[in-house]
Amino acid sequence: MKLHRMNYRAQWYDLIDRYETILRNEQTLRWVGFNRYQAEHQALGVYKLICFAERISKDPKAPWGHLTTEQALNLYLINKHHWPRSEVADLQESDYLFLLRDELTQMKLDTQEAEPVRSTFEADRNALQELSVHWN
Repeated sequence: MKLHRMNYRAQWYDLIDRYETILRNEQTLRWVGFNRYQAEHQALGVYKLICFAERISKDPKAPWGHLTTEQALNLYLINKHHWPRSEVADLQESDYLFLLRDELTQMKLDTQEAEPVRSTFEADRNALQELSVHWN
């Protein structure tokens, strides 16, 4: 059974578009001072969350089925904290970002996951250097 493969580039650019739209429509969400890459920085957290879930959902020890992003994240939290399913049933993206903050800050994107992020910043060596802590 061949499992679906995530399109990392499409996922990354969809998130950037999402955050650019949010920031354009809600000026109060802009960070203080000028930050040329605010949308990209905000997208990075969600992108890493999606990549984290993708890794869990494609665990080769469970080849019989592909979990959704939400199922993968819920399974991780249930196993880590020994929570019942009811505890994770209504979690939102912001909840996952909060609850998995340590995992996401420590997680390094692999080459395939990092490629679209790197390509976004290849023209700005300083930004590329600053963000390089997020990949191998």
